[in-house]
Amino acid sequence: MLFTKALNYIKKTVSSEKEWKIYPTLVYDHVTVSTPKKSSNYSIEIMKDDGEILLKKDYKGPSKIYFNKWGKGVYQMVLKYDKGELKSKILVYPKFENV
Repeated sequence: MLFTKALNYIKKTVSSEKEWKIYPTLVYDHVTVSTPKKSSNYSIEIMKDDGEILLKKDYKGPSKIYFNKWGKGVYQMVLKYDKGELKSKILVYPKFENV
């Protein structure tokens, strides 16, 4: 009985965490944030490698975050929501044109 309760708790916790997604992490334009519900509230913080904060903003529901305005490089993205946070490194590369 105790084992079943523990297993159900783990399934519930893991499944709710999986519903928060940041993708892709290799981009030339934007990343997409998927949320468990269209009404989910969260905040996004984007930093350069040196710690400079480029964006700190609140969002609601699924969103697209555009990185192309900051140029190529590696960025740290932190998504904070009521039950935790999700961290991701985003690699932005230049868009190649036909030569």
